[in-house]
Amino acid sequence: MHIFKKGEPNWVGPLNQNFEDVSNHVASVDNPHRVTAKQVGAWPLLYTDIIAPTTQTPGYANADEWTTPGSAIAIPTYTAAQSVDNLPVPAPGTMVVLCERFQEEKSDLRQVYICDDGGVYSRPKYYYDQNTWKRWRSNLPTSGTNANGSWVQWPDGTMITYGKLTSQTVPPNSTVGIQETSIPLPVMFIGDTPNISLTPLLDTGMGAVSVKLGGVTRSAFWGSVTNFISIERTVEIHWQAIGRWK
Repeated sequence: MHIFKKGEPNWVGPLNQNFEDVSNHVASVDNPHRVTAKQVGAWPLLYTDIIAPTTQTPGYANADEWTTPGSAIAIPTYTAAQSVDNLPVPAPGTMVVLCERFQEEKSDLRQVYICDDGGVYSRPKYYYDQNTWKRWRSNLPTSGTNANGSWVQWPDGTMITYGKLTSQTVPPNSTVGIQETSIPLPVMFIGDTPNISLTPLLDTGMGAVSVKLGGVTRSAFWGSVTNFISIERTVEIHWQAIGRWK
């Protein structure tokens, strides 16, 4: 830092140098560890990658491996999206990787997938919590199907599961257990047990058949079906459960 003396000639150059020294000092105080914008998740000026529109081989890319803070990956077509494992939906959009907490190799990350149709999905990856990607969450309802039925989950925590039980034979004037066992739900509810409704679908319009709910847990239900006439009946049962998933 130059110290001026009264009447000193050629003072403009030293004064400008003083300003530059002060500026450098302030920069070092504000950012003593020299953390870069990229390290804290700043957006790059351009896409860092793009999945080719013609890509269609499953497993061509894996979203779990996109862990560079600040990167953005464009997925321009449905064909390209179907080639990327672990996307929230097989639809075109842009993936952005953000840094929630920076600590060199132990950072907490978040992926945000912005679909071209307006859907937004996100999931975190916390280093001190198994360091694995968590479940995708969305601002839109999500759905799925497995061997036990189907479900729809809304962001507010509401969930509906539904399905049908294959036709079973009920002897004349008899009551039998539905499938003779408990019926597993496709996904588990949380909190209170769900409200379940049962609807029988008859083989003909003749005679009366009723179904009765016997019991409910957060993961299964059971019940019985009664045939009130003197001929054997074949009954298909449709069911629906409403409760909460979070």
